Amino acid sequence: MSVENELIGVMVDIYYLSIPYYIWLFDLFLFLILISIAVITNKNSTGKARKSSLSLIIFIIALLFYYFIIVPTQIKINLTNGSMKITIPPFTRKTILQQDVLSISIEEVSQNQEFAVKKRLGSFSLGDYKIGWFQLKNNKKAIFLLNQDKSIVFRLKDWYILVSPDNFDLFMNSLQEKGFLKTETNRP
Repeated sequence: MSVENELIGVMVDIYYLSIPYYIWLFDLFLFLILISIAVITNKNSTGKARKSSLSLIIFIIALLFYYFIIVPTQIKINLTNGSMKITIPPFTRKTILQQDVLSISIEEVSQNQEFAVKKRLGSFSLGDYKIGWFQLKNNKKAIFLLNQDKSIVFRLKDWYILVSPDNFDLFMNSLQEKGFLKTETNRP
């Protein structure tokens, strides 16, 4: 999807990351459990204990609603001539300049030990769905924006960006058009 930013007259290609169905099922299951706990707590407690426990559960439900329903709709990659902006609220908003990218390749993340995760640094991960910052076993950091194993890997000086946007092939074409891929021969 291309959008022209009218303030500065720059064409921006916007790409999103869909949530896999199993994440939606996980979210639904989690919300049903929390609502069940709220109902049971409401029936079995009185007075201050009832108000305190219901307030806590409502706060947790609101927080989870934000992280599991609102945040995924805000995850995107903005691609312009010369830069790429990754937005994963609340974990990161990062702009990468084209000249900072050392190489771009297509990788199967699970098949490459270079991308083995050591720990999460402000992120969410369940199955192939990974968003946010990760510390890798090679002690480099990486931003993951993945919903599948096949990924476009941007290698930078001291860190990586791994993305698998919904329109994978269209994203690759945009990388070519925006100059991230210099010629057709060095296209991964």
